Amino acid sequence: MITRTPILAAGLALAVPALTGCVTGLVGFTTPVTVENEPLLAPIPVTDVAADGTLDTALRGRIAFAEGPIDEVTRARVEADIAAGGGVIEVGERTGVVRDDGLPVRRVYIREPQWRCGTPWAQIVVIPIFEDELRRWNRATLVSGERGSD
Repeated sequence: MITRTPILAAGLALAVPALTGCVTGLVGFTTPVTVENEPLLAPIPVTDVAADGTLDTALRGRIAFAEGPIDEVTRARVEADIAAGGGVIEVGERTGVVRDDGLPVRRVYIREPQWRCGTPWAQIVVIPIFEDELRRWNRATLVSGERGSD
């Protein structure tokens, strides 16, 4: 007949180091997994960013995102932000501002890559039992060439 003492001893021999490792941060049981997501509700492809503060789109024509002309540095930054998100935007509500050429200024949303710090998963020993699902994209506001929080 098998006694419970060896089973209990084996369980403790595994549990004590695992718990000690978790408490000290040397052992982790989670691993990050990137999940593809689409934060934009109705993505529209952008064909050009004009210096007059408008975006040329494939589906909706010209959309004003700034109250007036923008400089080359801002234009390059806007192009880079839109390109980093796959070249698509989402057009939001009007901001209440109308430009001199009659176009209403609209809020424009872009996809931006999710930044994450790797410190929560920086253990020496990782036993991947649990997965941390991390979104790949965030939705950010493009306001006159500056990225803002949504």
